[in-house]
Amino acid sequence: MSGAAPLDIRVPHTIIVAGASCSGKSTLLRRMVRGELPAVAAQLGIESAAHPVTIDVTEWPSPDRPIARQLLVHYDICAQSLRRDGFNHIDDLAARSDRLAVLTLCVSPAELRRRNRARCRDTLLDLFRPPFRPLHDI
Repeated sequence: MSGAAPLDIRVPHTIIVAGASCSGKSTLLRRMVRGELPAVAAQLGIESAAHPVTIDVTEWPSPDRPIARQLLVHYDICAQSLRRDGFNHIDDLAARSDRLAVLTLCVSPAELRRRNRARCRDTLLDLFRPPFRPLHDI
């Protein structure tokens, strides 16, 4: 959900994982939440018992559930240039965080090209895959 945050929102600990498209942000966040990278999580101060909430940078946490003690933010720096209006509240989010950490993932240009090509290829293949069930069986 985009838009302004509720005026009374406070986030005790926000961790922003930033990087280019295909740099590994989603994979890193998923693996930390699953407990697969305890050393990285410890360096960022992520407590497994805190059950962090993961959101995209264009969202605010859902107002119908309480703010988690830890908020993990997926921040695609390439998407920012594509959707300027969707990032209006990043400064607000940082200001409302009692503790803020920003981790920027760096990947070589050659590796980013390889990953982006693979993502495009996989997306195209998904578009042309036959459905799991033939239409005559529906």
